[in-house]
Amino acid sequence: MASESVGIGAAARQLGTTVRTLRYYEARGLIRPSSVSEGGHRRYDAVAMAGARRALALRALGLPVGELGAVLDADGPAAARVLREQQHRLAGRIAELHALRDRLAAAVADVESDVTAVPLDTLVALAEEVAMSVVINKVYTRTGDDGTTTAAAPGRVSKADPRIEALGDVDELVTAIGLAIAAPAASHVTLLRQLQNELFDLGADVAGGGDRVGEDHVLALEEHCDEHNAGLPALRSFVLPGTDPYSAALHHARAVCRRAERRLWTVPGSEPAARYLNRLSDLLFILARAATSEEPTWTPGTRGPG
Repeated sequence: MASESVGIGAAARQLGTTVRTLRYYEARGLIRPSSVSEGGHRRYDAVAMAGARRALALRALGLPVGELGAVLDADGPAAARVLREQQHRLAGRIAELHALRDRLAAAVADVESDVTAVPLDTLVALAEEVAMSVVINKVYTRTGDDGTTTAAAPGRVSKADPRIEALGDVDELVTAIGLAIAAPAASHVTLLRQLQNELFDLGADVAGGGDRVGEDHVLALEEHCDEHNAGLPALRSFVLPGTDPYSAALHHARAVCRRAERRLWTVPGSEPAARYLNRLSDLLFILARAATSEEPTWTPGTRGPG
């Protein structure tokens, strides 16, 4: 008797993940459905579910997606070696967090005994390191008056550092998308808000390391591109933006996104973020086209009056 199986939606719910993640892991060869119909419908039996649970459990340990295959396919000693390396990475991160906790505790004790005991700049710099507790109630701090600023991973760096330049471009991109949302007749608002949130996650990755935004997000952007591009006519030349405020704002956001992507390629370790911005610029271009019925295009050699 064949074992019972479930569809991909039910499998995702039982595993506590998303359909998008299961499809991405399958594309990476990390999990395998028990069967795929001619129409592309996937089924997961007990064996397939166990394999998916194993991959997701390893990811939950903090193992990068690119290293999951090495563990899943390796023999005992090789898998143990990869897991041991991850253990060392986590141990280092835990030590950093413990040190930060101790510094916070000391600062709290000092401030409670004498509010002037700890210089304001020291408190601000310490607060900036607590990246997961974002409370902004003071705009100016004076900590950047020497031409430096804080990036979580390298600490204090020049404001001209490529990483800081890239973060500035990403910040500008979030604002540019906000201008599109605020434009008259704006649509796709839910999607654009989601993209703004993902860009903040991406900025955190660039500032301090991490993989909040990864290949599954890139895959999702490609799916959005396919969905919104399906009904658009083919282009014969370059689009001239400016037919309406919403479409023009999206074109502007796309240009900012391209600049942010170019900048990120100069920052070591930011390749996943740069790939995300590459697909995002494509999506913004497609949304800008979809937002207007008028689409003037470049005519080479056209001269104005006079």
